[in-house]
Amino acid sequence: AANRIVTERALAANEAMALYGMTHGIPLPFRGQEMDEVSDDEINMTPAGPCRSWLAIQKSRPSQISTNPLPHAGLGLDMYVQGSSPVRRYADLALHHQIKSHLRGEKLPFPANDSDDDLGD
Repeated sequence: AANRIVTERALAANEAMALYGMTHGIPLPFRGQEMDEVSDDEINMTPAGPCRSWLAIQKSRPSQISTNPLPHAGLGLDMYVQGSSPVRRYADLALHHQIKSHLRGEKLPFPANDSDDDLGD
């Protein structure tokens, strides 16, 4: 139960950071993911539990990263950034630095660049 609480808190924090960045026009590495459609028949024919989780993984497309907000179908969110583990991931630390600079009214360390629309290429 504790792991689930931590996971939900991290997802909520990441979604909030994405919304803040979009609202204030802060360039952030938004993460998105599309999923292939799953029919009701496919779901009903797949045993509940780990098998259905595997079905969802199979239907997931590769993640995309962009400076423009993207929907994350795998998480069911309209926009998402990954920033809840700045101790483990440098990209999360950079995202924190970007948001903190905006909150402090300082120059952004990673300003927008028109050629960075799709960071995954």
